[in-house]
Amino acid sequence: MSYKTFHCIFTEPKHSRFSVLLNENNGLQFVYWLELKKLGIRHLSHGEELCAQASLKPQDTIERGLLMSAAVCFEAPAAAPDMLLFENESFDQQRLADALQQKAALIVFRQCRFGLVNLEGLTLDTTCAFFDCDFAEDFRLISCRFPGNLWFCSSRFNKHFSLKSSHIEASLHLESCDFGGPGGVSLRGLEAENVYMDFGVQGCEDIVWLNEITVQGVVSIGGTFYNDIEVIGNQDDETDIQRGRIGAMYIGCELYASETANTTSIQAKLAIKNCDVGRLIINNTAIKNMALSQCETETIGLVDSTIEKDFSLSQVEFSQPESASLSIQRSSVERHMRVFNNRVVGNIVLQNSTIDGNAYFEDNELDRCKLQLNRLSASRLVFLPIQEMYVKQRYFPLSLTPKQFIVEEQENADKTAEIYCSLKNWFSDTGQLDAEDDAYFFMRQNQPHYAITRLLFGHIFGWGVRLRNIAISSTAIILLFVALFKLCQPDMSWLASFALSIQGFTGNFFGKWPDYEPSGLIAALTVLESVLGIVFITVFIGAYIRKLLR
Repeated sequence: MSYKTFHCIFTEPKHSRFSVLLNENNGLQFVYWLELKKLGIRHLSHGEELCAQASLKPQDTIERGLLMSAAVCFEAPAAAPDMLLFENESFDQQRLADALQQKAALIVFRQCRFGLVNLEGLTLDTTCAFFDCDFAEDFRLISCRFPGNLWFCSSRFNKHFSLKSSHIEASLHLESCDFGGPGGVSLRGLEAENVYMDFGVQGCEDIVWLNEITVQGVVSIGGTFYNDIEVIGNQDDETDIQRGRIGAMYIGCELYASETANTTSIQAKLAIKNCDVGRLIINNTAIKNMALSQCETETIGLVDSTIEKDFSLSQVEFSQPESASLSIQRSSVERHMRVFNNRVVGNIVLQNSTIDGNAYFEDNELDRCKLQLNRLSASRLVFLPIQEMYVKQRYFPLSLTPKQFIVEEQENADKTAEIYCSLKNWFSDTGQLDAEDDAYFFMRQNQPHYAITRLLFGHIFGWGVRLRNIAISSTAIILLFVALFKLCQPDMSWLASFALSIQGFTGNFFGKWPDYEPSGLIAALTVLESVLGIVFITVFIGAYIRKLLR
């Protein structure tokens, strides 16, 4: 790989988390601090030159910019970069429009100030960038077309910011921007390859509109937002767009796992509706309310996150059976969770998480889905209809074990027993008593017992909750003694053997048989069967009374 020359145009002023470099083709490239640090470069100042071996990072999640393998930094560049630079100047609407129409390889505004701007229908031929700029009034670029990337890194917007219905050939960079004014942020109808609104973005007092956007790659969000974030596919009838599309949406995800540069707080509602999102991944984020509806997605994942009130998921179709459809790990929902009318083809993972209120799973279509519930704490978990909790396969009516749940069991039997214990309690709270009995059976089977204990109390007596097991075992004993009676007295008819076995098992009087005296081996077998019958009938009556009392 050959060395290439880069000029540093901008470095994020607050934490120096990233720099923007100008390459030999007058294109701007993002580079994260970690790429420089591993080569011994702790800081780049604008104007410095870098001679480096670099390639574009493969985009897995929110990766972007350059991947460097070697670099040498020079304080004084050999030649000035070819660009039109405005630094520390003031612009009104007309002057900005004139500047954007100038012929140049690159137009850069650095530490400039802007008044009211409301431009519509501009088509630019040159990449433009706004670094560390102040926008005192509304700033609107509506239905404009931008070649390459559009940059607003570390800029401050005191009022409304809008790129409504604009088209960006590559990516929109809003890293470390401050939208702290009373206006909102509108990207309605935006078309772009990627949108990066992360690394300490300060949200606005009004709503962040990501409605009707079409982003083939990634939307990355990170920072503090004081109002709703809306991602709605068809906001109203003003446009012809019926459904938004986002390749992947990441909230609070990090470029470097060992830091918290992208910790996110959404102090209002995150609403996604009528928008297809390839993946929705939320890490290390606090959200007040979250609602998704009428979407198509591959996976939704929350890790180390908190939803301070309610989480609602409705009419969502998951399309990737190889990955978890819904994954909530090391996270909490501090009120209620509602999951209803969804089509789920992958696993539902609710591990090491807490739901302080009730969790409702209603009318979902679960296709080959497994539930992973290890260390889930919830006040109440409601599954309706309850049949969806069972594996969809033919069940043999004379089986001595209940129909399997769609719960994924752990390698450790104690952890599996803990999961079934939680299920038993949830089913009991919601009055789903048959399912409670099934969960209790699996809980006891997975607790530490000797094999003979599982056989006797589990398969034969059904742990006192499965009348079917006791009835099947009793029938087997009666038939066994029918065979024994016939074996001991070959001249006894099968009907007589059956009648004798029934009498012996139920403890009824022995009766007077015409040809067989109640003595000898027959008497011993009858006494033995009577003892077994008393035990089985007592257990059966006890289990039945327990069911009636509930």
